[in-house]
Amino acid sequence: MAAVYSPAQERGGDFYVIAPRKTGDTLVVIGDVCGRGATAAAFAEKVGPYVRVVAQTALTPNEFLSMANAVVARNLPEDLFVTAVCAILDARRGRAVITNAGHVP
Repeated sequence: MAAVYSPAQERGGDFYVIAPRKTGDTLVVIGDVCGRGATAAAFAEKVGPYVRVVAQTALTPNEFLSMANAVVARNLPEDLFVTAVCAILDARRGRAVITNAGHVP
């Protein structure tokens, strides 16, 4: 799997994480920290390491987003909010399970 990130400006709040899981499937999170430029971008940079750790414990995309929301809500500045879509891709079974948390298609 490969991806390219090219922000419209110098820095952006968009993020993606592709995290292989011990179960053999892959967790993919695509999101956006919505708010003011540098602050949103800085918060987005903190998301990746968190996602990789939680990816190993969350069983479903819904559980992952619930766990992430509990942490993000405590640490997110008041003028920002986050949207995300989370998918677990299981290539062996040809299956994808997807949950959307306010992220536009």
